[in-house]
Amino acid sequence: MSTEPQPAARANEDVHFRLAGPAIESYPSDAEGPVDYLEVVSDRHGPLGYLWASSTRDAAGFVRRADGGDHAANESVAWVRDLRAARARGVPAGELLDFFARTPLPLDPDASHYGRVVPNPRSTASTLSVLRSIAAS
Repeated sequence: MSTEPQPAARANEDVHFRLAGPAIESYPSDAEGPVDYLEVVSDRHGPLGYLWASSTRDAAGFVRRADGGDHAANESVAWVRDLRAARARGVPAGELLDFFARTPLPLDPDASHYGRVVPNPRSTASTLSVLRSIAAS
């Protein structure tokens, strides 16, 4: 039996992807101007990040806290799923914070949350960059 590596079949051909289902739509993840946000916390792991929305661009997302560690990173994945589910239900970004403040998580059955939305108080950052700075500190 030979121990020399065997060449991979068709290693020089381009890879072509085929869409297997409908595209998953999400909210735009950038915003100009002020963004409203709510804190997402875990009783066990502390603050994880901020769920934000901008009605001017119909944009929304989740910014994880730098000090939230792996739990904050995992929480951000759960929010990607739940934000896509909210978009699929037709929830406008301007209503998103109120929607998630009163809706039990997860919205998407595959979203696994560590935290919960703190419904009040809602805060406003002058820009998304400012909110990202808050999350980084």
